[in-house]
Amino acid sequence: MKDGRRDSSTLRGMAEDEAGRADRAANVAHRHEGLAETATVSMRAFHRRMAGIHRSTERVHRTSAELHLAHADSVDRSAIGGRRPPTRFIATVAEVADSPSTAVTLFGRNADTTVVATSDPIAEAACDFEYVFGEGPSWTPPTTSTPLRVCGQEELTRRWPQFGPAAHDLGVRAVVVAPLGLPERPLGTLTAYRFDTDPAPEVARAVGTVAAALTTTALLSSPRRTEDGLPDHPLFEEVDFRVVVHQATGMVMAAGGRGASDALALIRAQAFLRNESVTEVALAIVNRTLRIS
Repeated sequence: MKDGRRDSSTLRGMAEDEAGRADRAANVAHRHEGLAETATVSMRAFHRRMAGIHRSTERVHRTSAELHLAHADSVDRSAIGGRRPPTRFIATVAEVADSPSTAVTLFGRNADTTVVATSDPIAEAACDFEYVFGEGPSWTPPTTSTPLRVCGQEELTRRWPQFGPAAHDLGVRAVVVAPLGLPERPLGTLTAYRFDTDPAPEVARAVGTVAAALTTTALLSSPRRTEDGLPDHPLFEEVDFRVVVHQATGMVMAAGGRGASDALALIRAQAFLRNESVTEVALAIVNRTLRIS
């Protein structure tokens, strides 16, 4: 498909640009590392700090290049086989983050999630539990003091008493959550639902680096927007919009004279009682096959 996002040559061009940025950052870091060895004692800490900043920048851009190259390979494999569509970009994100069940959520105006991309059925089910219960790691933006959050099973249940046990039933034993966006401008989260009880530090670092790469290349640096107002990037080719939920919430508000939070709480309660997803209940309300009074 040559729509400017899933075209292999475009993706490889994006990867080449990111690799170039990584090389430039590496060169600056190397220069400061050398100066840290030869500068006056008072300047050595400065050069070490600058070297660390640029090494971090290098890692982010190399990860971004890896993401786009891996997705380009998927597009090429699909073109050769002709039978299977390319792997979705969110699945590539999960692969590079070394976390098969991964979700990207973007926040709406009231810090509720309005857009979700999930890599597999486990992540999809976990995200839906978060939406049903109105709590969970994707709904809780990491703070500036703890931008990368790792929660084991005990903390999952303590922090989110409804989501934690439900996630446990899916096999989720821990989560790693990294922020998307800037500290002063949070845009969402990258959440890895893990099946190990104590994720290794390198896994947490990988999730954090991928989140930084997505922030840089998918969220902040794309001037173009799709019809839905999202950045024109492969990450957003196939996402779950919560528009129907907001539409159903408005209908419940109008029918019962309730506020938005109460209306959404009723929809979530119906989803829980009917053992359905929030989206399924919302569709039934919009289609007028279900009425919540």
